[in-house]
Amino acid sequence: METEEELATLRKLGVPLVQGYLVGRPAPAAEWVARADARSASVAREDAAVERDTSAAARTKATAERHTVAATRAHATAERDAIAEARADGTAERDTTAEARDEAAAERDMIARARDDAAAERDMIAGARDDAAAERDTIAGARDEAGRESAANDRADADRERARLEKALHDARLERRRRSGHRPAVRGQSRW
Repeated sequence: METEEELATLRKLGVPLVQGYLVGRPAPAAEWVARADARSASVAREDAAVERDTSAAARTKATAERHTVAATRAHATAERDAIAEARADGTAERDTTAEARDEAAAERDMIARARDDAAAERDMIAGARDDAAAERDTIAGARDEAGRESAANDRADADRERARLEKALHDARLERRRRSGHRPAVRGQSRW
């Protein structure tokens, strides 16, 4: 692969790995495998970091909402106190105000319970996201370790194959010399 057009075509076809002078000089296969494994691990770590940041932002938002609920409750308490003062000013007005206050309090309590339930659910979701992020970190670590082991195994396999090929080449040369009647020259003597 040597041109941008070839690279664009391969990407459209969904080919994840390419080789050629456009992306890098020739190198051993083990080096390219190591580069690909390192890139995959890096992308996985970046994805996990983004997920952790998202979970942290959700937790921060849930905390802010809990503070808002607490402020709303404090405000509701202040309103109840003001209503109590107004009730003390007159009997008829006091009874009407008491009924309105009780209804408002019941509604606020219902809203507060709903907000508490929502906050608890958000906390549970945040915990699940934290657990998922930890699991992803564990998986990424395992993949990194597997990648390192695989690279080491690939290098060992390549070394064994290279040694086998060198021995086969050496044996073939010896056999060719033997068949051609060639004998190694002894020092100090001419072969002729």
